[in-house]
Amino acid sequence: EESMGADECLVFVGDPADYASGHRYQALMHRPAVCGGPSLKALPHEHRISTPFFLYPRADAVLAPQGLPKLVFEDLNGNVNQCRDNFPWKKE
Repeated sequence: EESMGADECLVFVGDPADYASGHRYQALMHRPAVCGGPSLKALPHEHRISTPFFLYPRADAVLAPQGLPKLVFEDLNGNVNQCRDNFPWKKE
């Protein structure tokens, strides 16, 4: 975020988009920083806007990326049988 320009936008995807894209779009841990905090060193006139927006498919939507087992969105979202914890890239 520190290197972003004023006209740029940062988008985080969650586990459903990560899984559906076969890890092409990787879910990252979102750790919001407070403007002016020690990590941002923001000037008093700078502003940061954070707007969460969750785009979910129907609960019964089937995510079926090539090379990975099919998962129903509701199971993925609820981490049924720890399915999120077993993503191959989470073991890296």
